[in-house]
Amino acid sequence: MKYLHFEDWSLPGLIQHVEQNGLPHAGKIIKVFASDERPDERFRKPNLTIIESPDEPFRDDEIFEYEGNGTFTGNDLEEKLAALGIDDKAKELMRALFRFENRPELGFCQASMGAKNPDGSFRFTDPFAGVDGVYHVTTRTRMPENSLHLDIFFPESILKLGQIVNLNDPTKLLECREARKLKAVEGRIVNPSIEGK
Repeated sequence: MKYLHFEDWSLPGLIQHVEQNGLPHAGKIIKVFASDERPDERFRKPNLTIIESPDEPFRDDEIFEYEGNGTFTGNDLEEKLAALGIDDKAKELMRALFRFENRPELGFCQASMGAKNPDGSFRFTDPFAGVDGVYHVTTRTRMPENSLHLDIFFPESILKLGQIVNLNDPTKLLECREARKLKAVEGRIVNPSIEGK
């Protein structure tokens, strides 16, 4: 089991990056991170919203369907994870993030897998495309819990996320500058890249 927390990265430069990529947004960019430790204890922020998400290997009877854009079994996903060349800890983090973004009441991955380019083709065809930071895990000596994350900014996704975390209460999520400062104390800082859903 992993513990998920939320960070507000609604910076003008990042929102502009989203717009330049032709993606819809609601004026907010929320990053979701997973870790072994409880973030409320790790960062000494007792009011942070924390969500638990399973990190065990995908079962073959776990089916993830994306309308018109593929169906993936647990075995399919485990093969994709193996092909990434990441270690076991990073795989656990990716499973936890992936299961969260595929929760039926949220459907974040379904939203990103349904996004289309102007020519009508699907923008994303890999269901793990929404888990950002894999490049940093495979090429740099960074702790994966500070690199792997989800980017939530599609308007409908922000509305759904707002049902489980109060995005307007600064005690419930970390502001990006505060998050970077807290992680810098640990000697690890996440790269503010954007993929999104």
